[in-house]
Amino acid sequence: MQNALVMRAYALLLENPLTIVLASLPLLLLLLLRRRRGSRGPAARDVPLSSLLASADAVGLLPVSQLPAAMASVREHVRDERILDAGALLARVRRTQRETGANVDMTILPHLSADELERRHAACVQALQELTTTEGWRELSVGDDGSRCLVQQNANRLLTKVELEMPIGAQTAVCVLRESQLYHTWFPRCVESTTLHVGGRMERLFRLVQQLKVPLLGALTYDLVLEGFGVDALGEGFLLACARSAKQKDWPHVAFPALPPRAARLRIETLHLLVEPLATGRTRATLQIEIDTSHSPIPWFVLEYVISKVTAKIFSCLADAAKRADAGDPSNAHTAAIRADTSFYHSWLRPRIERFLTARWRSAMAANASAMLPPTFTRSNVSEPERNEAMLLWKEEPELCAALAEVYDGLLLLGVVREILSTPWKKGAMVQTLREIVAWRRATGAFEIGASPLPTRLAATQVKSYIYGLTEGGCPVAVLTVKSVEDAMLTCARMNVTPDEFAQTRIWACEHSVRAIHATHQQDKGNGQSVLVIDFESSEFGPLQIHRFLPYTKAAVIGAAIKYAGMARCVYIVRPGPLFALMWSLVIPFLPSETRQKIRVVQRNAPILSPADEPPLTKLTKDSLPAFLGGAVPDDKPLMSLHYDPPDQA
Repeated sequence: MQNALVMRAYALLLENPLTIVLASLPLLLLLLLRRRRGSRGPAARDVPLSSLLASADAVGLLPVSQLPAAMASVREHVRDERILDAGALLARVRRTQRETGANVDMTILPHLSADELERRHAACVQALQELTTTEGWRELSVGDDGSRCLVQQNANRLLTKVELEMPIGAQTAVCVLRESQLYHTWFPRCVESTTLHVGGRMERLFRLVQQLKVPLLGALTYDLVLEGFGVDALGEGFLLACARSAKQKDWPHVAFPALPPRAARLRIETLHLLVEPLATGRTRATLQIEIDTSHSPIPWFVLEYVISKVTAKIFSCLADAAKRADAGDPSNAHTAAIRADTSFYHSWLRPRIERFLTARWRSAMAANASAMLPPTFTRSNVSEPERNEAMLLWKEEPELCAALAEVYDGLLLLGVVREILSTPWKKGAMVQTLREIVAWRRATGAFEIGASPLPTRLAATQVKSYIYGLTEGGCPVAVLTVKSVEDAMLTCARMNVTPDEFAQTRIWACEHSVRAIHATHQQDKGNGQSVLVIDFESSEFGPLQIHRFLPYTKAAVIGAAIKYAGMARCVYIVRPGPLFALMWSLVIPFLPSETRQKIRVVQRNAPILSPADEPPLTKLTKDSLPAFLGGAVPDDKPLMSLHYDPPDQA
């Protein structure tokens, strides 16, 4: 009796459009995002897609003498994943061949015939027509994440379209969707995922196994074997993915896995996904699924409800997986996948996205020539990519950027932009950091703290630090000793100064450091950043001190330092002791590469002055260091102090 109930449940699953939706969504997402890889990501439908559809109908005859060159172009388009261009040109070649009887080599690629290219091109044109249609759709729901679910009912088919903008960067989103073998780590109800065949950058054959727990019946298991291809249409501002269930007869050299015991295999007829990369680490996607409801026993309103809930969960899971990957934990599977395939993610994908975003910025500037960046962005050693990224960021987050540009001629905004460019796959996280910095500055009154004297009670609790000079390239060089940090924290503990009060002294110091950087950059020296030298000589810093000073250390770092993103060009650690060397050797393997590149450790007794091949902006000279570090500046003659001296002590 129980077996009969289970088999009946499976039959309902196979007939149920809801189950088809559940299975199709993962595929869609996966295929889609990975297509976008080869993209330059567009703006939100700023470019009319009708231009692509029009080009698909441009099948005029070609001169017979040009047919070989045309076929060579078709092959090149296919290699570049530009199926729309390749298919449109192939149609012209075939029409010319039919009407003139010309003989031409129609070979495309070993794994792709001319007939298959024609089929894919037709599927793309159909997908674009359906995805861009605005009439006949009814809004079903709006999710908490801003996603819109639309439905359209035609005879025995239910069309579902989901539109949303996700707060995740393109590169990470592509990774989560492309690494089909990792679907079981994030996709709802997926318990097993396997990549069966990789046909190229934009082609995958893969299998998902999902389980749905049903009261009384237990776990119902079903799988999908899916094939799909992606299209680079970044010239029009998007990536397109088309997918469907695969048939074993079409893959004679790939053995499809056997079904799990008492499981069913679902079939997806058509899935279409449109992906649009956006600035500031976001991605817009439009997903459409067609479900045949002719044999479904499920009422329409039930189907619609489930569809809206399922899609919302998939996208939230996708965003969560991308955020975990962005955290940089080397044990995270998606982070490891990005680092293991740098030829794709860093060398192939990232440049295409950046080129697209740069082109989009230029277009925006041409349409809005009055848009102006803060003065900092016009000064020395600010690169064109930094200005481009700032404009994109300003276009997407005008209020946040304006708030951060209110002081120091936009220097703090430049710091955030540089952090974004150093880790472009973490754009979404950096945009969130921008929000946090603006909120923090408003809540603490950071600028006002720096512009006012510190309370006299806190003067003795400060870390003493000084600027002694400039690097060869003009960046201010700030020097502090760990002994001064220890003395400040001991004084805080003795005077019962709270960690929040100690953080106030660090905000004062950071604001004055930014003022020094700003004043130097106004003279077209440096690049709007500083170099920090931390001296460990005479320090007793050890495990006991770490534990004792932890609340003050957290307040100084979390409550102040990290809110000045991108202000430090690099950090020199000089004269470290054995304990630091041991701790550093344990920590360095887990630091992101961009962090390791900013830190220079100068071993005890080694020359502190930079080697000859050090870049000018970070190259220390004798005129930038105090005498106690081997420099030419007297210890008591710094250019300025970065701590508050009360009037009676100045």
